[in-house]
Amino acid sequence: RMPSDELLRMHGMDKTFGPVKRACVTGDLRAFNDVMEATTVSHIQLGTFLLMERLRQFVLRTLLKRVHLVTQPTLPPTNFQLDLHQFQRALAMCASSDEDAPDIEEAECLVVTLIYRKAVKGYISHKLRKLVPSKKDAF
Repeated sequence: RMPSDELLRMHGMDKTFGPVKRACVTGDLRAFNDVMEATTVSHIQLGTFLLMERLRQFVLRTLLKRVHLVTQPTLPPTNFQLDLHQFQRALAMCASSDEDAPDIEEAECLVVTLIYRKAVKGYISHKLRKLVPSKKDAF
């Protein structure tokens, strides 16, 4: 669960952690990276830098979930597979430049890491470049 905006404001943390919370909830990896780049020194001083880096996995999971939800209406009801190229395109849109845009292997590696850390339930078909999420509670 995420802290409410009111709770962050009450403790004076809305400027430091508010943008991070919004990026986590929306799955906006670009916003998360921008906030982390701007506030790295303050997070190191607060001792929360490693925690913030762990949140990156949460942002990636949210982004993957949103890509899956957006592409799901175009798929037949019996097809739960997600083409990894679609996730790779979403990551490319979040990149700050074309050089930073991940290729399909990097996108697959990120999804494999999410599966390994049990943030996503399912498996990857490497041959077809598809994520096959669990039909029940995949995210």
